[in-house]
Amino acid sequence: MIPAIGEVLPALCMYLIMLREKTAAADMLSSALSVCLRYWELFLTVLVIYSAWICPFELAFLRDLPSKLLLVENIVNGFFAIDIVLTFFVAYVDSKTHLLVDDRKKIAIRCLPSS
Repeated sequence: MIPAIGEVLPALCMYLIMLREKTAAADMLSSALSVCLRYWELFLTVLVIYSAWICPFELAFLRDLPSKLLLVENIVNGFFAIDIVLTFFVAYVDSKTHLLVDDRKKIAIRCLPSS
């Protein structure tokens, strides 16, 4: 017997159902499968590489940062702060159930550090 598609790919089916129904959660939350989110993550990866390259250089050779470099550093830090806020609006795929979780409370609990 062939299993139903919903049993094989529950996360994908849940995502497609959310898109089809256009629920409030689908309108408010971005999916982990979003193309825009992937471009955002690629952009942040470039910023992390930039930071990893420039920070040791600043600490070793520059005592007082030039105003242009300070401006660039503050812009980069601003993008990282925006990413922290956006993280609370991105649905994720639960590793146990393989379903797309779009409950803001569960997303927030997942984002907060555990102690």
